[in-house]
Amino acid sequence: MTRALSVAALLAFAGSVSAQDLLFVSDFTDGSADEVNLLNVGNGTVDNLITFSPGGQDTQRYGGLSLGLNGFNGEFYIHNSPTPAQDPTVAEVFRIDGLLSGAPTVSSFISNDNSVQNVTGMAVDPFTNQLLISNNPPSTPSLPNSEGLLGYDLSNTANNSLLLPQDSSSPRPRFEAFGGGLVAGQNQGEFFFGTVNGGAEFDPNLNPGDTRQASTIGRIQFNDAGDPTNNSSELIFDGSPSFTGLTETLSLIRGIDVLPNGNLVFAEVRSNSIWELALDSNGDFAGLTRLLDLTGTPADEFPQRVIYNQFTGGLNFSVRDRSTGLDSIFASDIDGSNPVELISGVRAGSLIAIPAPGSLALLGLGGLAAARRRR
Repeated sequence: MTRALSVAALLAFAGSVSAQDLLFVSDFTDGSADEVNLLNVGNGTVDNLITFSPGGQDTQRYGGLSLGLNGFNGEFYIHNSPTPAQDPTVAEVFRIDGLLSGAPTVSSFISNDNSVQNVTGMAVDPFTNQLLISNNPPSTPSLPNSEGLLGYDLSNTANNSLLLPQDSSSPRPRFEAFGGGLVAGQNQGEFFFGTVNGGAEFDPNLNPGDTRQASTIGRIQFNDAGDPTNNSSELIFDGSPSFTGLTETLSLIRGIDVLPNGNLVFAEVRSNSIWELALDSNGDFAGLTRLLDLTGTPADEFPQRVIYNQFTGGLNFSVRDRSTGLDSIFASDIDGSNPVELISGVRAGSLIAIPAPGSLALLGLGGLAAARRRR
């Protein structure tokens, strides 16, 4: 069965599911304990599912909650990727079983692997049976050159490789500083990813010494289920004005997802906006639409994450208040209209839409639920 057919089946089923909730990861940088939480959308309350040991930003940084192969009743993956990077590494990827059962268990999945540093996104690929890791380590001579997209066999993490390294060639644009999200496309073995740098132009609005190239978005296609190194990649978007036709430089992409029409939606900090990136029938860039502009909002808020919610047919996104460092979580129509705040005063480093408990049992068929994966 192709991925497109699986997605269609899930979306058809989702039309009968009216109740839905949101999973989110709270990554605190003040020494508070990080958490995995469940937002009950119907009543606006939050249930704590997992609390990790407290620690500062230099000892823990949990994020990247990812759905596994067995659907919403199955396994999830989460990383602890402290900064600055340590040598030997203290970064780790954990597997969570029974997250929604009321008695979750956490086990180590990847540890003592110096390649894993500053994880910026994760996604499971059922086609190649890989956990894909978007990795953005520092430029430290003693650490492996593992900048880019890593792949770990879900059955044996000793089988791993750097599937797509960053591109240091010239001239730009290119893939550099993987850090703008990672999400499955609509085709089997297809993924989209963002990079913080790599665009053809620098952002002229940043302070001197804080130069940053425009962000880019790329696509990787895995061609052989038994060999994830058999893949092809292409750059499809450059946030430089010469590419987009905008007057502003899009230089800090933070969240990305795929819409039912095959277009991409992404959150970008410098423009304080959520955008829809249109793709043509060949998968090439066809236009850019600003769905939501947060410029001028109280406390100069900016979007952190955005996902397409297959259960509501709309968007969910988190917005950070610069003055407090806390987030609000919103729902909107798919075009960004009619935004509604669901909750405020939380930290939301990842978002996953799930059915509400009454509907969850209906999605026990892991293959169906696993057809769409969210960061």
